[in-house]
Amino acid sequence: MVTFPKEQAGGKPADDPQNEMDQMILTRKQVENVRRWIDDPDREVMFNMNLPHEPGPRLDPAQIEDMDKAGVGVFGHTTIIEPADYKLYESYIFRPLRNPDEPKVMISVWDMNTPTPLVEARVMIRVLCPDGIDSWLVICAPAPSFHTALEWNILGWPNCVADEMSVNRDRSEVIYEGEVGLSMEFKSIHIDDAAVTELKRSGNEFGNTVSFVPSGGRTCLVRQGTGDPEPGIHFAEWETGMIQTYSRPEDPWSGLIPANGVTPGMWQRFYDTGDNPASGMYKVKGV
Repeated sequence: MVTFPKEQAGGKPADDPQNEMDQMILTRKQVENVRRWIDDPDREVMFNMNLPHEPGPRLDPAQIEDMDKAGVGVFGHTTIIEPADYKLYESYIFRPLRNPDEPKVMISVWDMNTPTPLVEARVMIRVLCPDGIDSWLVICAPAPSFHTALEWNILGWPNCVADEMSVNRDRSEVIYEGEVGLSMEFKSIHIDDAAVTELKRSGNEFGNTVSFVPSGGRTCLVRQGTGDPEPGIHFAEWETGMIQTYSRPEDPWSGLIPANGVTPGMWQRFYDTGDNPASGMYKVKGV
């Protein structure tokens, strides 16, 4: 049985992001890089999955205006809600994590709008980390492909491989085994100031997602980012309203959603203006 032909066994993918073999080689490299980093006690941080990174040029106002008009950027829905079942919420929190002062659930479906099609759906809960930073713990992340599922598994994100994933302004959804597994329907209406403030403060979890990464017989608590907001993010669209979220009852986390599933949320489109360094993963101190 041959998985990788000899001429491609060196682990360097070609430039075609749509090529299946290239994606397999890239994912294999990412998995290996994360494993080596986790197992090295002298390395506290890893940037860009230890892959080459060329920062883009800083955009000027005219370029930003052109990109806004061209529809460039990540786009999708996010809602932040109080858990409907606090006992279920606490069941996801393991030491050294603790309950935060304000328990919250974040659900999002985003189209990353990249050359290689990628949709990210995440269900996360707010937790207090041992370094004192409130962060978002990923408890479910439906994946759009087997490559992505493998990459997310090595990051400690529980997931399933979806049949289809789509993001549109009025509705985003994840299809699993022929049925809707997760959907978010958006209506642009006025919401109260407190909800708007919460969405502005936490509606993008940039640099503040944590997970337990497996390493042999133990796990390592890892944060993507430092916990601080990322600079250089430009919002081409940002609109609040109400979102009706549906999750299939078979998913245990569905009990965190209120019975009617209608909560404040937002539609957004954003991109990096060139001021951000390579994304980093950090081993959480204080564990």
